[in-house]
Amino acid sequence: MKFSRIFPAWLITAVVVTQSQVVLALTPQEVNSIAKEFTVLIGGDGIGSGVIYEKKGNVYYVLTNQHVIGADGRYEIQTVDGGRYPVYRSREIPGLDLAVLEFNSNKNYRVAAIANSDQVREGMPIYVVGWADAIPGITRERSYQFTDGTVRSLLAQGNSGYTLVYNNEAIPGMSGGPVVDGEARVIGINGKAKTEEEKDGSVKLGLRLGIPINTFLASTKSTPSPGIRNNAPTVARVARKPSAEEFISLGGAKADKQDHQGAIAAYNKALQLDPNNPDAYQRRGNSHVQLKNWQAGLADFNQVLRLNPKNAFAYAYRSYIRLYLGDFQESFNDSDKSIQIEPNSPTTTAISYGARGVANLALGKKQDAIRDIAQASKLSPELGKAFKGFEQISLIPYNEAEFLRAIVRGGLGDKQGAIADLEKAGTIYQRQGRTQDVQVVKLLIQQVKDGTFGTNSSQTGNNQSSNNQPINNQPRQNPIATTSPNQKNTPISTTARSTFDRAFALYNQGDKKAALDNLNQATRINPQFSQAWYSRGFVLGELGNYDEALVSYNRAIQVNREWGQASIGDAYFMRGILQSERENYQQAKADFDTVINLKPAQNIAAIYAMRGLNAQRQGNNKAALADFNQAAKLEPNNAIAYLARGWSYHMQGDFQGAIAAYEKAATQNPKLLAAVNNLGLIKYELQDIEGAIKQFQSAIAIDGNSAEPQMAMAALLYAKGDRQMSLTIAENALRLNQRFANQAFLRKNLWGKRLIADAQKLLQNPKLQAFTSR
Repeated sequence: MKFSRIFPAWLITAVVVTQSQVVLALTPQEVNSIAKEFTVLIGGDGIGSGVIYEKKGNVYYVLTNQHVIGADGRYEIQTVDGGRYPVYRSREIPGLDLAVLEFNSNKNYRVAAIANSDQVREGMPIYVVGWADAIPGITRERSYQFTDGTVRSLLAQGNSGYTLVYNNEAIPGMSGGPVVDGEARVIGINGKAKTEEEKDGSVKLGLRLGIPINTFLASTKSTPSPGIRNNAPTVARVARKPSAEEFISLGGAKADKQDHQGAIAAYNKALQLDPNNPDAYQRRGNSHVQLKNWQAGLADFNQVLRLNPKNAFAYAYRSYIRLYLGDFQESFNDSDKSIQIEPNSPTTTAISYGARGVANLALGKKQDAIRDIAQASKLSPELGKAFKGFEQISLIPYNEAEFLRAIVRGGLGDKQGAIADLEKAGTIYQRQGRTQDVQVVKLLIQQVKDGTFGTNSSQTGNNQSSNNQPINNQPRQNPIATTSPNQKNTPISTTARSTFDRAFALYNQGDKKAALDNLNQATRINPQFSQAWYSRGFVLGELGNYDEALVSYNRAIQVNREWGQASIGDAYFMRGILQSERENYQQAKADFDTVINLKPAQNIAAIYAMRGLNAQRQGNNKAALADFNQAAKLEPNNAIAYLARGWSYHMQGDFQGAIAAYEKAATQNPKLLAAVNNLGLIKYELQDIEGAIKQFQSAIAIDGNSAEPQMAMAALLYAKGDRQMSLTIAENALRLNQRFANQAFLRKNLWGKRLIADAQKLLQNPKLQAFTSR
């Protein structure tokens, strides 16, 4: 959380709008929800994924890679609901790395829709779906993955049918899973890695290969349909030499059974057949890590990155390995690189933030560590558990690098390193005359020696839950819950600052109410803590408690001490925004004037833009336009300035001027929600219905948690006659924000007469009236 950010979610509903895309095109979230239902996990004597593509009676047919089931043995299919079914029949497709598996179930599972893969073109956005391997030391179970990318090329010919080339991230274990288009239709089967090399032999790019679905469909014309093979053998095999992918799948199955030596032997065979196979190196590296062969694991992930320098997961996991090798700066560098490559993956990015947080702690950067570890849990609560024990670092009142590094080393199981760092910290405290802190260090050294480091026996008992596992999955107590020598069951510090830091972490995890509780506590502990008062106002505003938010901003300004990363100018600015929202325009202007007179180094264009909006609300168009122009002059490329100018034209009914300003704002910042959404509002008034739909859909794709574009789309669809879809969307919009049922509120948010009239017709529907009355 950045408490001092400019525009909170409650600022101006005209600025913050949208929910999930609903018609004409699916959002990635909707594609994911559909694809997850027909994508299955394949386990047993091979590891991979598959797609349910046909059903006859109680028999389901799953398409996967041949190399996933290449070994003789038993296989099992796991469906989205956790159901497990033995594969009682399978058939390989001659000439292709494909196989059809069968399982019986009286449950109703989704069957995938099939697209015409001949219509796939380079540059087309696609998604790869599957069940990735467990991540050693971090997850114990295989995890569902949904990755985005684009088609890079379409080969005229390819070995075993592989002619579809794309740049999606695909973690081992996803082989055999579907490649789907933007309508959640299967266009191919994901299969293996591909590396492109320059003429000098250096690697240019790591890509993935798939088999187009039409290639499979064409093969079925010359072979019996799976539905009529009444007496087929359990496994219909095609004579062929084992491929590298078969040995990789075999190794994955052995690793899944914790036979890591056997897995490494299988990966070695794969690399003999294909020395540049990144999946083989990655899986072998995973097994080395499980055996705590850290250097061997590091060497394998070095190879993965040589073959694919843009593999975000490889950087993330190499960062994790380097933590155990004590190379904290390089661990930080790797995780930081991973985040730059892939900033939003629930799996890869969560690991990166967690590893970077631990590295930051070891490097003495506690606040950075707090933020990173909180972000890891926010992206993936499940993966965040891997870093359990480091999440309470805000409770540590010590900031010395030696002490923080000792916490990390102790948490990673490096007893000698932890003791050495604690002894250094103790020497520092002794020199500074900090007698009590010296005693704390002595206690911790003893806990490290006897194996109870960080233990609070009265809280934890003898049985450890899975949530108390460190990142190497070995049972251990929480290394951060350090206790005072005289207060065994309480943290060593409950200062206002540590309470504030805890609020910071809770807010980043999405728990605003808990964050507010901690901010309340921080202001009680230290009533002179302006940053806590200011942040409290910010959170109260986001929770809709504007009266208390105003009181909190007032208190921050009155105290004017201990601002931290915020400033008194931030408080005046946020109070001005709140006053303008409450139609206290003179007070708002006074606050904006004060901020401008303080001559802030940043965000000056935004301040002029907000003062201009306040003047526009008062009806002072001349002053408003002057401020909007000043904002654009100060920062010509500032999207907010153009957005504000668009508001001005929009309010005056100058649609063409507004369109030009909004389009300029959207060009400067394609994710500026208000500009994109407001273009839709204007286009609807101009009767450009298709244009309005596209704008609302684009706005929806930007932010999936806002009500306005959903409500606008619902009104539009209702007017077009699509009543059922319209009512569903409207209910969801009003569930998010019931104020969009209020005409005055719609006018305030720049809805035009045509859209308001259509919204009123929608709101008069008996079903929707019954919903709003609840």
